[in-house]
Amino acid sequence: MNQKVIVYSTSWCEYCHALMDWLDQIHVAYEEKNAETAENQAFLKQKLGDDFDGVPVVLLGDIIINGFDRPKIIKALKKVGLK
Repeated sequence: MNQKVIVYSTSWCEYCHALMDWLDQIHVAYEEKNAETAENQAFLKQKLGDDFDGVPVVLLGDIIINGFDRPKIIKALKKVGLK
């Protein structure tokens, strides 16, 4: 399976940077997207609805994880064959 990890983040979010540092440490490639653009905010609100309460947001195929939740992220990575 060829899944891509997308991280929606902001420049000022310490959890976003911690998440991306952790992904680097475990050798998982990701694409970072700026959650502050109007286009990306609209996308996240459409995907998450009332559950969109901040960043980071990890998108992995049809799996969406709101926040830096290592156990959920590891489970998702394993599910798609990235770990």
